[in-house]
Amino acid sequence: MKRDFELIKTILKEAESISVDSPVSSFEYPGEYDQEVVDYHTELLITEGFLKGEALFCVSGYQYFMVYGLCWKGHEFIEEAFRDESIWEKGKAFAASQSPAISAAILLEAQYGF
Repeated sequence: MKRDFELIKTILKEAESISVDSPVSSFEYPGEYDQEVVDYHTELLITEGFLKGEALFCVSGYQYFMVYGLCWKGHEFIEEAFRDESIWEKGKAFAASQSPAISAAILLEAQYGF
């Protein structure tokens, strides 16, 4: 599955408004994204340290999440990448020009310096 940086942007912006007292168990964008794609990106953002949360699995194999908000890296990414749309577009172009194996961490280091 390919990463969708517009979806990543959407999830991070929504996660920024999560209250620590009211974690969310999923992000849903019916009609825009399949839930499997959203869950995949949520898991990536948790694994890479952008979201404060955890992936949980039921006995039936169903995966869900508890997301408590953004981690430091998530806040930094939002401030750097989303503050100016031209910076965001430049970062997306850079990511598209790289190997599919490029990690979010490499993208951030190369493009945004953190």
